Amino acid sequence: MLRLNPNIDRAPAVKGQPDRSKLTIALVLPSGATETRIYSRSFESLDRTKPLKLLNQWRLRIFRKYMGHSPMRSRFHELEKQWLIDMYRSHKTDMESNGQMVNWSHTNWREL
Repeated sequence: MLRLNPNIDRAPAVKGQPDRSKLTIALVLPSGATETRIYSRSFESLDRTKPLKLLNQWRLRIFRKYMGHSPMRSRFHELEKQWLIDMYRSHKTDMESNGQMVNWSHTNWREL
């Protein structure tokens, strides 16, 4: 379903920024048909926190049902990942050059 709906707005509704487009979700189904889901509660009350939370939960349920979970975000920046890889390789090389077997459970990660 994600490939059929690549540009769908999955961003949540935000307090103080009225956006009527958040009340409707139009999805292209694998059959080629379009299904439109409409939020049934009052739009005027969305300036308060609880109704806004309910709207965002409704949107999230629809997206999860039809498209699965949102893509995973990385926990690390690309430079951090590269640093970790470099440190891993360096440590492994040092251990092997000293004739020691690499045992990651005994590695002092704070020294790296």
